[in-house]
Amino acid sequence: MYFDSSVLESVAEQFKKTNADVVYGHIIYVDSKNISQITRVWKTGPLNKLLVWLGWIMPHPAVFVRKRVYDEIGVFNTTYRKSADYDFLIRMIHSQKYKIVFLDKFLARMRIGGVSDGTITARIYEWGVTAHILKTYYKIYPFWIFITRPLLKVHQFFKKSDR
Repeated sequence: MYFDSSVLESVAEQFKKTNADVVYGHIIYVDSKNISQITRVWKTGPLNKLLVWLGWIMPHPAVFVRKRVYDEIGVFNTTYRKSADYDFLIRMIHSQKYKIVFLDKFLARMRIGGVSDGTITARIYEWGVTAHILKTYYKIYPFWIFITRPLLKVHQFFKKSDR
C-alpha cells in the first residue's frame, strides 16, 4: 500500500522534474494484521552499482516505472517466481539506458508474511536464484551473494523508528 496520500503526487512530480524513466524510494514493513506496527524499515539510497553487484536492489514495492521501459526490456520473467522483480530490475539497471532517480521519501508500506518470507532453506535457494540472475547479465557467478545479500539487510531491522 502507498505510504501516504501524497505518494503519487510526489512520484509524478519527480518524473516531471527529472525526466526519469524510473523513480524509487523507501519502504516500511508492517505487521500483517496491524499496519501501524512497524517491523522493519528499508531506507534505501541512490543507485550504487557496486552494491547491486553485492546483491542490493531497490525495493520493488516502491519502484515506479514508465511503460516504455516494460515495452523495451519486457515484463517480469515469471519462471523466477519469487525473484521475477529482482530479474526485471537487474535487466533495467544492466541495460544502462534508463534514467533511474532516487526519491528520498517513504513510498510504500508492505505487510510481512508474504510468499517471499519463508524458511532459511527457501531464502538460501532464492539467494542462489539472485546469483544466477546476476551471472546471466554480468557473466560471472557472484558466489559472495550468499554472504553479502543478507548482510545488506541487517541494518533494516534496527531502524524501526527512523522514518
